Amino acid sequence: MTSDKEGKRFPVFSKKEWVNTAEYGQHFFVFYDGAVFEITAFLSLHPGGSKALYEYKNKDITKALFNVYPHS
Repeated sequence: MTSDKEGKRFPVFSKKEWVNTAEYGQHFFVFYDGAVFEITAFLSLHPGGSKALYEYKNKDITKALFNVYPHS
């Protein structure tokens, strides 16, 4: 699990766990810096709005984030 700035906890999965789960189609996952994050609950909280994330559903977002600014 990992936490955001407000202390909300989000599950963190390995790539193998993500590929093998039947739930991945029902949730919003992104790859970031070698890890897989399930961010369904975060979509409505994203400062840039949820639409900014939809093109990255189930994709690697590492390069995209560092093109905007370094994320933690």
